[in-house]
Amino acid sequence: MRDFLVPEDGGVGLMVDVTRRFWPDRKGMYTCWNTKISARESNYGTRIDYVMVTRGLLPWVKAADIQPHIKGSDHCPVYVDLHDEIVDSNGETIRLQDVMRAQTTEPPRIASRFWDEPVGPGYDKGRAERRREDVDATWRCDFFKWSSEARREMRA
Repeated sequence: MRDFLVPEDGGVGLMVDVTRRFWPDRKGMYTCWNTKISARESNYGTRIDYVMVTRGLLPWVKAADIQPHIKGSDHCPVYVDLHDEIVDSNGETIRLQDVMRAQTTEPPRIASRFWDEPVGPGYDKGRAERRREDVDATWRCDFFKWSSEARREMRA
């Protein structure tokens, strides 16, 4: 795992732990706790939930953190907040919305919409087709509308 991550000194690695990049000296930054021994109260946990990006995405990252105060699971939420736009080295303003729309609108080939459908007693083919349509619609939804709403909720 350590070879996979870019070290603090900027050496060789594929991915950057952006939460650690924003909080390099933070101690006890755990994201998972054993509920059987109530380990969350004493913050006796492990950090197994990450937000990792490639170096090329670093200019887009505005903030990243964990939210240990949000309960409901043995894990806490982790998040990254992205800039809506950045200025590149040539002085051009690049909007994230434009960059994201430049990508394909089709889901990757490993997406569940391409899996074989189950067959057997009690299987509702019509329901499966409606679900597939819902997944397609969700995939093509306006990501930035959702992203803006999510950021507003996180700030509230």
